Amino acid sequence: MLQIVSLPQDIIETPVAVEEEQSSFHGYAVEAIYSIPSRSTPKTTLCSCVSYAKWYLDREGETWGNAGAIKPVYDEPKIDRIILLHEGKYGHVGIVTDYTEDTVTFTEANYVRCTETARTIEKTDYRIKGYR
Repeated sequence: MLQIVSLPQDIIETPVAVEEEQSSFHGYAVEAIYSIPSRSTPKTTLCSCVSYAKWYLDREGETWGNAGAIKPVYDEPKIDRIILLHEGKYGHVGIVTDYTEDTVTFTEANYVRCTETARTIEKTDYRIKGYR
C-alpha cells in the first residue's frame, strides 16, 4: 500500500502517486513520491540528478561525473548526505532530508523527468548503494 506523507502545503505541489493500490513507480516499490514546486531551481538543473544535488548542496563548481561513478563513503544516512542509488542507466542520486530507524527520505531531480521530487524508501532497499 502506498503511504502518503503529510507535508506543508507550501512544500508540496501535487502527489505524483496517490492511488492506494499503487505500490511501485518505474517498477520499484516506494512509500511515497511527491512533486515539489521548483522554487528558483534552474530548469536545466531539474533534468539531471547530479546537477540538482550539486545545486542543492551549493557545490556547483565541482566535477562529479555521472551518478554511477560516485563512490559511497558511508553506510548510514544523515541529513544533507548524498544518497547513491542503483537506478537507471547511469545511477541516481538524491539528498537525504530525513531518516528514521527504518526509512530514508530524500529530495531528488529527474526521477520523474525534469521534476524535483521527494521519496521515502526503506533503509534496507536493495537499490541503495550507499551515501556520500
